[in-house]
Amino acid sequence: MGKLYAILGLSKFGRTLAEELNKGGEEVLVVDKSDEIVAQFADKSTHAIVADLSDIESIKALSLNSVDVAVVALSMNLEASIMCIMGAKEAGVKTVIAKAKDDRMADILLRVGADKIIQPEKEVAMRTAKKFMTESFVDYFEIFESLAMVELRPRKSWVDHSLKELNLRKEYGMNVVGIREDDRSRVETYTDPDRKIEADDILVVMMKSADAKKYK
Repeated sequence: MGKLYAILGLSKFGRTLAEELNKGGEEVLVVDKSDEIVAQFADKSTHAIVADLSDIESIKALSLNSVDVAVVALSMNLEASIMCIMGAKEAGVKTVIAKAKDDRMADILLRVGADKIIQPEKEVAMRTAKKFMTESFVDYFEIFESLAMVELRPRKSWVDHSLKELNLRKEYGMNVVGIREDDRSRVETYTDPDRKIEADDILVVMMKSADAKKYK
């Protein structure tokens, strides 16, 4: 059995999330106050409902008790975000994720019951800054404060040498979990330690955030 996701608020972020979950075959309940926007999702979701998400009674009427994950995508409306979090938690939703526009709003939403906060603009800015600081980084994802997954280009000195020869874990604290070519093709999740590194390879590595910041 798959999970049922509720997307509360069809902002640009909410719409994109709902569409991607639907494409992935997940069950998705979308809710927004706009009849027009909800109508657009009639064929892009499992259930599409028009409701006032700033009204706690309207939220209770959604019967969210069967929802596994609720995403509150109303970062421009603090009051409605609070109502949605409270309503979802009262209905027994185990995981409530809320979008916040800034740190102050994030703190408030955590205090009223959100399990996780998403700040897309801040997260994108942080990832972009990491990529700017190290030219060899193709992408950077901070999984936890202390752990990051990094996509990086190999150094010239690494080319035509195997992972076994390079011993990147010892030298740089990198654990190579996959390799892909620079054309965004499928990642090779099995990394043969004897495979020679090629110039157009992209290495997918796990490493400590502190080590990533020091890597040049």
